[in-house]
Amino acid sequence: MSKVTLASLRTINWGASYSWEVVFEGAPAPFNTFFPAVNITFPVYKLDEVSWNFAQGALVLPQNEGVRGIQLSFLDEEKEPLVSWLVEWVKSITKDGCVAYMDGSGIQRKISIVKVLKNDVFDKPREYKVVPRGELSWVGSQASTARQFTQGLIILEDMNK
Repeated sequence: MSKVTLASLRTINWGASYSWEVVFEGAPAPFNTFFPAVNITFPVYKLDEVSWNFAQGALVLPQNEGVRGIQLSFLDEEKEPLVSWLVEWVKSITKDGCVAYMDGSGIQRKISIVKVLKNDVFDKPREYKVVPRGELSWVGSQASTARQFTQGLIILEDMNK
C-alpha cells in the first residue's frame, strides 16, 4: 500500500464550495439573470429508511427515495422585490386558505444551480421544479450588514434525470 504524500494531495483538484450561481425562473429584474444567493444547500440524494424492532434488537433498511428540498439564503434590494415576488408566488399557491393543485400551471418555478469549476468553466446546470416550503422570515439586527432571507423549497421534479 502506498503512502499518501503532500505532493499527491496537491495533484487533486478539490471542489470549492463558493463557486456556484443560481438562476430562478420568473424572478424580477435585476435578478432575472442571476439570483443573489449567499448560501445554498441542496441534496445530492435522500434515502428514507424503515426500522423494525424485535425482542433481540432492531433492523433498519432503506425504504424509498425521500422528498428532497433546497435551502436558499439570499440578499434583496432595499424595496425587497424578491420578497414581494415570493409573497405573490405563495399567494398563487394558496387560494382562499387552501393549497391549489400543483399541476405545473404556474405554481411551480424552475431553479437552475450551476457549479463554477476552475478557470471559470461552468459545470452542467442542475435544474429542478420547486415550490416554497415553510416560512420566509426577516431578522432585524443592529449590525451594519445587508438584509438576508432564507427560503426552503420542495423539489417537485428533478429535470436532470
